[in-house]
Amino acid sequence: MKKFLALALATSMSVSMLAGCGSSGSNGGTPSASDAPANSGAPAASSGIQIAKEDLKVGLVLPGSINDQGWSTSAYMGLQAIEEDYGCETKYMENVTVASYEEAFRSLASAGYNVIFGHGSEFFDAAEIVGAEFPDVAFVVTSTDRYAEPNVASLNTLPTEMGYVGGVGAALASKTGTVGAIGGSSLVSIVGAVNAFSAGAIATNPDIKVLTNMTGDDFDAAKCKEVAQAMIDKGADVIFYDADAAGLGALEACKENGVLAIPAIADASELAPDTVLMSACNAIGKAMDAVVGYVVDGSFNGQFYPMGCDTGCVFYTTNEKVWDANMTDEAKAQVESVYQQLANKEIDVDAAIATVPDSIKVN
Repeated sequence: MKKFLALALATSMSVSMLAGCGSSGSNGGTPSASDAPANSGAPAASSGIQIAKEDLKVGLVLPGSINDQGWSTSAYMGLQAIEEDYGCETKYMENVTVASYEEAFRSLASAGYNVIFGHGSEFFDAAEIVGAEFPDVAFVVTSTDRYAEPNVASLNTLPTEMGYVGGVGAALASKTGTVGAIGGSSLVSIVGAVNAFSAGAIATNPDIKVLTNMTGDDFDAAKCKEVAQAMIDKGADVIFYDADAAGLGALEACKENGVLAIPAIADASELAPDTVLMSACNAIGKAMDAVVGYVVDGSFNGQFYPMGCDTGCVFYTTNEKVWDANMTDEAKAQVESVYQQLANKEIDVDAAIATVPDSIKVN
C-alpha cells in the first residue's frame, strides 16, 4: 500500500511566537499518541522522564520560518498536531540564530515547557548544555543521532531514505538522461539526502548523469534558483532540492523552464501543480508526536530514535496529473517497489552512497 500521505503547508502565518492550544488543521499525516510508529527505538520499559498529559507543555525552536514550505513548516505542523492530540500548551520560536540557541532553550525551560524540540542537528550542543541545567525537562533534537542521558534525546527521520526514493523517481522520469540535486546548508541531513538521491538515481539507471550542488544557504532563494537554472542549461529535466525556504527558488526555475521538480521534506504539489512530479517526504511531525507519547507513558530516555520508511515517517507523495503524464505503469511500480524495500530494510542506503563517484558526491 502506497504511503501517499500529505503534509499540509502553512502559507499565511506571520507571527514569530505562538502559545496556546489549537488544531492541526489539514495535517492528515500526523497520528495521535497511540499511533507511535513501530521499530522506532523506543525503550521497552520505563527508564526516564514521565510527564502527565495534563501537565504537558511543549516548546519548539526553529532555525527558519514556519512559512518556508519545508523543514521548519513541517515541524510547526507537527507542533500543531501535538496541541490537538494532547490538549497541551505550546510555544514556538522561529528564525533563531546560532548565538541564541541556548537562550531560546533556557527561556522555554524557565517558562515551564517540559518537552522542548530543537529542529536540526545544529541544536544539539546547546540542548546538551541547557539540558544539564534542567534535568526534569525532555530535550529532543531532530536530524541527528547524538544524545545525552538521561534527558537529551534525538530523532532522525532518515533523510537518506527520503533522498534515495527521490533519485529513483527522477531517473525513471528523465527524458534527457540528466537530473539534478540541490542542497542548501551543509548539514549532515541535507548532505545525506543529496548523496542518497545520486545513489538512487544511479542504481536505477547506471547511465544517468547526476548534477549536484550545495548552495551553502537555506534562505537564499535567488542563489538556489541560479543553481537550478545552471543545471537546466546543462540538460537536467528533473531537479530534486532539499534547501528549506531557499528551495522555492529551485521550484521557480523549474516552473519557468518546464522542468520537473521533486521537493524534499513536504508535499509541494499545490505550489506548482504543473511542475512537481513527486515529493520525497519526511514526516517529522509524526516522529515528534511519537516521542511526546514516550514522555507521557514514561518510556522516554536520552537516546536516539530512528524513524524511516519502516515507520511511515519517510514516504513519497505523487502529483497525479504530472505523475501520470511522465511515468509509465512500470516506472510507478518500480518506485513503489523500492519504497517497500526501504521499508523492509532490504536496501542499504549507506552502502549505496559509498558507491557514488566522488565527482558527484557533496559534503
